[in-house]
Amino acid sequence: MVYTPGLSFYGTTTTQISRLKSLNTTLTDLQRQLTTQKAYDNISGFGAQAYSVQKLRTDKAQMDGFLTNISTVTTRIEVMSTSLQQASDAGRMMTDAVSNFYKYGATDVETVSLVARQQLDLMRDVANIEIDGRYLFSGSATDAEPFSNYGQLDLNMQNLVSDWQAGTITTAQLISAVEGMSDIDLGMNPALSSTGTVTTQIDKSLNLDYTSVASTNGMKDLMRAMALAANLSPIDPSMAPPGPTQADMDELIQYVVDSTTAATQKTDQGNGQLGVYLSTIESVEDQHLTDSAVYDKLLIEKENVDTTEVVAKIQSLQTQISSSYEVTSLLSQLSLVNYIR
Repeated sequence: MVYTPGLSFYGTTTTQISRLKSLNTTLTDLQRQLTTQKAYDNISGFGAQAYSVQKLRTDKAQMDGFLTNISTVTTRIEVMSTSLQQASDAGRMMTDAVSNFYKYGATDVETVSLVARQQLDLMRDVANIEIDGRYLFSGSATDAEPFSNYGQLDLNMQNLVSDWQAGTITTAQLISAVEGMSDIDLGMNPALSSTGTVTTQIDKSLNLDYTSVASTNGMKDLMRAMALAANLSPIDPSMAPPGPTQADMDELIQYVVDSTTAATQKTDQGNGQLGVYLSTIESVEDQHLTDSAVYDKLLIEKENVDTTEVVAKIQSLQTQISSSYEVTSLLSQLSLVNYIR
């Protein structure tokens, strides 16, 4: 290298060292880009594009939040729908069993009672279904077991049926008393009386209410009829009057059938509404997935780097750095003696 008289050796060396530092800094950043595939490691690196990038990130995060909510609520509603279907099936099994006995001209009360007990036990599990410690049929009181006092319901029905069989109350009075039982009398958790709605945000303008409470969705009514039937036993004709006659038993069994049928229709309606919610969720989810894909594409275009281009830049920069080191080495060897030579 030719040394130019008048040019400060110190200044030349300092400039060269500064250039090397700059090249190494650029190389380090390019290596980061190659590793992360991102153009910048913080939002300020985007300069004038920073706001649009940040807005895209915010919108994408919000969309991901909606999709997470949708995933969670879809699972809950699907389980609730299955449970309501089980409740309806239990009701139909109850009415089918009773109807079959009427078909043959007699009512096998013991069999009716057995079927009713089996379905009532099933209803207890159905009403108290939970996911991750949340009871699904308690409304906003998610920590309250909906059907919390099976024993109370059973005892109340036993007492009423015993009074009826003893002739203390008439069939009409028994039915009226059964109809007049409070939620607590029917074993429902007192917390359900003041429970609120259950909602989840699945879109900016859509907060989905998917509340279904065991005390209002038909489950309670099914358990009322089943508990009554479960506590029936064959009557003793010799006790009539004042005890019930076969006609009284027929009337009571018909009440069980009618009330179970009405309750089953109610659970069917509730399940149908859940189906509408699922359709709404599916439609919203499809749109969100499309929007999320668009956000991803835009963010990739703005944030990501072309790794092939980065590799080419690294190779070019490494060549420049190598040359700069050679120049620096030559400069370090300059002296007055070498110059005179």
